[in-house]
Amino acid sequence: MSCLRSRAAARRPYRLIPILLCGLLLAGLAAGLHADDAPSDARWHDRQQAVPHAQDVPGVTVEPISISVPAGLVLPGGAAIAPRAPIVPSRTPRGATTILYEDFEEGFPNINWDVFDNNGTIDGEVFWDDTTVRADAGQFSAWCAGGGQDALPDGTMYDNAMNAWMRSGPYDLSAASDANVSIRFWLDVENNEDFLLLLASTNGVNFDGFQVTGSPRAWMDLNLDLTDVPNAGDLTGEPAVWIAVLFVSDIGTVAEGAYVDEIRFERTNAGPYDLSLQLIDVTTTGPYSPGDMITIRNTTQNISSFASDPYRISFYASVNSTITTGDPLIGFIDRPSLGAGQIADFFSEGDLPATLGDGNFFVGAIVTPTNDANAANNVNLDNNPITITGATNVLHVDSFESGDFSGWSAVVDGF
Repeated sequence: MSCLRSRAAARRPYRLIPILLCGLLLAGLAAGLHADDAPSDARWHDRQQAVPHAQDVPGVTVEPISISVPAGLVLPGGAAIAPRAPIVPSRTPRGATTILYEDFEEGFPNINWDVFDNNGTIDGEVFWDDTTVRADAGQFSAWCAGGGQDALPDGTMYDNAMNAWMRSGPYDLSAASDANVSIRFWLDVENNEDFLLLLASTNGVNFDGFQVTGSPRAWMDLNLDLTDVPNAGDLTGEPAVWIAVLFVSDIGTVAEGAYVDEIRFERTNAGPYDLSLQLIDVTTTGPYSPGDMITIRNTTQNISSFASDPYRISFYASVNSTITTGDPLIGFIDRPSLGAGQIADFFSEGDLPATLGDGNFFVGAIVTPTNDANAANNVNLDNNPITITGATNVLHVDSFESGDFSGWSAVVDGF
């Protein structure tokens, strides 16, 4: 099984390369599982004691804040900041869809985030990067001063005059009835002078939320309810919402700073949606050999009036024209949510699995969102079968687990 690559059908030079679920999760998803059938997320863990919310800890100050990103800001490396598509989810809890989960275990910065120093190179370029010095879960978290050309050694002290951002979005909340962002954080800063901020925005520039200061030196929770953002109000119903984590310091006393882990952005939709898989078209029928790359055009449309959850499209090879999850899985792609009426039209490409034998196969796909109103239009196929030749045929496989040795002969000393 492989994790396929996609490129937009209307713009062939562009490639969307999903980076999530192509590593450790591949084995758990090898059978083409639906989201509800997926194995338990290894990131879940029990804590021995309840950890308090930052708002409830004496000596830790949490207060509303508004702040802006200057227009025309350029990221390190010269890439201008621009809106990106909503992010692929990593899991779906009951009652809501997690549209972003970041635990920093798979490399950071990554495609989900814009990470930058809002001062540019004034007073040095220092911003967020992953670290193993402290972590709430797993091995990694993000430390406020570990990135940039003037990055500081992990776990030491942050710099003066810092303005370190990590920003993600936009996300479609147009059909959301509820949305929330939460982080786990560890903090050691100059009280009332240096701050960790959790923010949201409807334009990617002007942000509102909470700032935290103090030195609790323990992992705590901070939540931002997007139905009641300080100074901004209810952001549900907005077609584009950004979130950000920011660390700022003045010129004076410094300490170890801020670590962030387990960022969760969850959304509950207000109404039912309906994804329709409208086209599956293999660009050539072959002949192919196992391991050859195959390109499949696929078109999915949200035909409802509500934004969808993120979804998976899984590609199968079938010996007949009925596509099911029991057919051999070619590969899959995890896609972001689609707005009302929105179309996702891609050329997806990946390698044919070596387990396919010689013969003719119908290539089809199944879309598996979490709460689709009509599963009947989630399946489609190309009516022209592909041809596979040159497969290595396995005549017999025996694990001997049953203790049945029938069909085998014992040989002693080669005689």
